[in-house]
Amino acid sequence: MPGDDLRLEYPVAAARDTVLLSGYVDLLAERDGELVVLDFKTDTPPEGDVAAFHPAYVAQVRSYQRLLVELGLAAEGRIRAGLLYTADGAVRWV
Repeated sequence: MPGDDLRLEYPVAAARDTVLLSGYVDLLAERDGELVVLDFKTDTPPEGDVAAFHPAYVAQVRSYQRLLVELGLAAEGRIRAGLLYTADGAVRWV
């Protein structure tokens, strides 16, 4: 159940010069003093390195990590990010 330690569709945004970066973290959770960022994907899960098969998805969750640090929600190195492929329910950590 979503609560103080679990958020669904958590909005993030930050300005870059004249551009506003924004998005929604599918699942944001606090666990043992670190944040966990998961982005749900309906694509066929990769059989190898997720960065090789879906580099844009990896870049997306890494951008969320940077934004959360910039927003002061977590310290550098205290955010774990992954892609949860709904076809097999497994998380590919990045």
